[in-house]
Amino acid sequence: SMARLVSVVTASSNSGAQCVRDLLQQAALKGKAKVRAVYRSKEKADAAIAELGQHDNLECIHGVDAMKMETLKTAFEGAEVAVIVTPHDPAAGFTNDAEMCHNMVNAAVAANVKHIIYIGSWTVSVSQYIKIIASRFESTEKMLRELGEQKKVTWNHLRSGFFNQNLVHMMGHGVKAGKVRFPDMKIPCVDPRDMGTMAAFIACSDYAKEHANCCYEVSGPENLTTAQIVEAIGTAVEKKVEYEAVPIKEHMQNLPPFMKEVFHCMDELPDSIPCTDDVEKVTGIRARTLSAWLKENAAAFA
Repeated sequence: SMARLVSVVTASSNSGAQCVRDLLQQAALKGKAKVRAVYRSKEKADAAIAELGQHDNLECIHGVDAMKMETLKTAFEGAEVAVIVTPHDPAAGFTNDAEMCHNMVNAAVAANVKHIIYIGSWTVSVSQYIKIIASRFESTEKMLRELGEQKKVTWNHLRSGFFNQNLVHMMGHGVKAGKVRFPDMKIPCVDPRDMGTMAAFIACSDYAKEHANCCYEVSGPENLTTAQIVEAIGTAVEKKVEYEAVPIKEHMQNLPPFMKEVFHCMDELPDSIPCTDDVEKVTGIRARTLSAWLKENAAAFA
């Protein structure tokens, strides 16, 4: 068959898992790709197979560790397209994230992968403010640009915006108490699944013509104010949640340094989180709304 092999590393992340689902199930993409879903642990691979079921076009492999180059060979062998998700292990902190991404890119290029879709972050565009988080992504973007100039590979950067699940950490406590105290900001919250859906559509496209060496800013469909976000959460959890605006400087006081940088940036540049229609441009499908995500995830705030 002419189906190309698309390798998704790691397929256990929100965006990676959705990419695999879409490659197998999205009507417009059916049969266009064979999928290699790559996991670190057997537990994660088994859980994915249990959810997805057996597919002729799906191969799940585990035992791949981005800090061990020799294990990465099996991840990319024979693949035409690689979807590489920046790993994040809260227990390990950010220390090795960039190195793991460099290893994955190098392994993909060594395996003659033609196109790399790199899942990164909006923070790179404001890295002069948000240094700590951007350092997880910036060097990999640079590396791919250089590889692109050397004609070794074509690439896309999918820069994720502010993920919906961040709201659980930032506002969950206030929602439970019935009052959210938070700075008045504009946030085009994004459903992490949209990163995966975009990656799937690009992976099946005529990428050299349509997407080569492009950077996409992935956002939700609306730039929402904090008041609108709190109202939407209240609707989803079916209770009255009050909102009180707090000055950014006051809110920042007790935050860890990497979050202080984010809020300082929002203070200086209120529109720093890009709000685009890139999801719809690439997939033909409107980006998933915050209210739809909240309906599915209301229990996270309960």
